[in-house]
Amino acid sequence: MLINVWSDRFNDAGEPRPPIVFHPGLNVVEGGAEAENSIGKSTLLSIVDYAFGGADFAKSDVITDPDAVGHHTIYFTFRFGEQDRYFSRDTSRPGFVQEYFDPEWKERKEEWQIDDYRVFLAEQYGLDIPDSTLRELIGRFVRIDTEQLAMLKKPLKAAPAQPDEQGVFALEKLFGVYGKLKQLEEDLKAANLSYSSLEGMAKTGLSQYVKIRNKKERDQAERELTQARIAFQQLRVTADLDLFQAAEQAKSEEQHMKTQLRSLQSKRSVLKGKLSIVEATLSGESRLTTDDLEEFYNFFPNVNKEKLETIEYYHRALVGVYEDQLNEQAEKYRRVIAVLDNEINQRLREIHQLKQSVELDDKTYEENGELAATIKRLEAQIDAYDKMREFDKLRKETNKALKEQRPRILGDIEHNINRLTKEFVQALYPNKKRKPPLFSFKESRGKAGYTFSSQGDNGAGSQSKNLISFDLAILELTKLPILIHDSVLIKQLAYFPVGNLLTLYERVAELTSEDGHPKQIFFSFDATSKYRAEAEKIVNRTRVIKLGENEHALYGFTWNEEKDETDEENK
Repeated sequence: MLINVWSDRFNDAGEPRPPIVFHPGLNVVEGGAEAENSIGKSTLLSIVDYAFGGADFAKSDVITDPDAVGHHTIYFTFRFGEQDRYFSRDTSRPGFVQEYFDPEWKERKEEWQIDDYRVFLAEQYGLDIPDSTLRELIGRFVRIDTEQLAMLKKPLKAAPAQPDEQGVFALEKLFGVYGKLKQLEEDLKAANLSYSSLEGMAKTGLSQYVKIRNKKERDQAERELTQARIAFQQLRVTADLDLFQAAEQAKSEEQHMKTQLRSLQSKRSVLKGKLSIVEATLSGESRLTTDDLEEFYNFFPNVNKEKLETIEYYHRALVGVYEDQLNEQAEKYRRVIAVLDNEINQRLREIHQLKQSVELDDKTYEENGELAATIKRLEAQIDAYDKMREFDKLRKETNKALKEQRPRILGDIEHNINRLTKEFVQALYPNKKRKPPLFSFKESRGKAGYTFSSQGDNGAGSQSKNLISFDLAILELTKLPILIHDSVLIKQLAYFPVGNLLTLYERVAELTSEDGHPKQIFFSFDATSKYRAEAEKIVNRTRVIKLGENEHALYGFTWNEEKDETDEENK
């Protein structure tokens, strides 16, 4: 809650004013006995709003009027739980908030961007609601400037040109129902978009995968899909059988070729052996040398040496006689071996090719691809149609839920607001049966709206008490943490109900938020002595400051009077 505000420009009869201390509940800014104007009551309320992130004070005549105060710094303290936080805002730099370590605002801490500061306050007050800002929620319940006070029949407007829908959304957020209703609306929008997209594609036929428009076409597609799957399965069985038979035939051919290969390899081995003997004979490698004979004699000493050497002699002579024939025979062997090598290599290649030849033919591949594409297309068409029906069902169910839940939820809000405003009006006029205001939601051209009827009692005083009772009801029923009401709100009310109003203010302001923060009402009030004694007692115990004319005004002077030239000369 807001603990205090202070400025070194606040003054009373030439003396600096101490910080203005606030408390939970009702905080009365009291004016003079004769309800004097321009003494700072409304200004102080604007300063309170400034502490809550408002912007109007920095643009007010206090700052802009050349005879007024001009730019200065407002210091203030908030208490959240057990912790106090110290801040200031310079009117020459309203987009920034300075934080301090100490309650005297001497030791600077960090500087905040105003938007970050507002987010911080929203979090502390439990108002960090999606799609909303702090000022959107509390700003419309700050009743100070005459522009807002003129909108007595539209209590949720933050500005004259603002659509009613924004006020309705703000109220839904304060009551904690906006998120649920928003989610239903977004679900309905998404379902409508998905359904219309698929339906549009089916109607135009631009996609071969989204073409089915009704159940009859879906049934036809289902039959075609069944036929395509059967044909595909049959083709697959036939192809599998063909592949098996081809594999068996290839295996048989491979065995036959391997038998031929072994025969060729055997023939080649025999011929290579014969060729080796002939080549050895021609090269003399098969002849016995003297060393060979000597080694032989060592093993067989009794052998007939003369006879053995005679045989070797004739052997050498024969090689010389048949050398041409031996060369011719060797060449013949080589030619046959080369032919066998070629045949062996050919058999090896054929065996390798047999292992890779078991494949589907082009026609089977083509038929298989066409059937697979047909199945994919029909499945996609049926799936798209089924999804379109699901989206249609979802949008109907969501639309039904929205139509059922929105009136029920908003009806509960209407009931509670009207119940409390009636109670408050009865408290203001306990001896009379005055008509309370009647709040109701309405929808026009798809836009949310509301009415705030005075039920035929359109007098200025009646509209003022209606607005006040409405604000008090919202403060009691929702997360709204503060109300700021200027005394101009009660100017059209008689003295008696105003006395009762102070009792209501005090009662409602004793409430706390869901987060445990005390709620506060900041109310400017004057001419206290003209009201009942009970009103005076309430003012005395809830007053935070008493202001008067001239040197007793908030800043120690007023600037609404024309200056006397002689006074200027005396200065």
